Amino acid sequence: MYVVLDLVNLFVDLQALLNRETSNSEIQQPSRGSCVDRSAWCASWLSANSRVCQISAIYMRQDCARTCGFC
Repeated sequence: MYVVLDLVNLFVDLQALLNRETSNSEIQQPSRGSCVDRSAWCASWLSANSRVCQISAIYMRQDCARTCGFC
């Protein structure tokens, strides 16, 4: 039961992150030489939702910079 609740909380957090609108002033640019994906899931997320890089720009710029073309 605790696993199910943890998954539900994770899903709610992910939905909030995906639905958040961001402005360019909130988004940090990756430093030079850091054009890498820190998450193994980046390509999967992009294939599931072609707008994930814009919808979740703060997270995706930090963890999926290469896949999203931020650098």
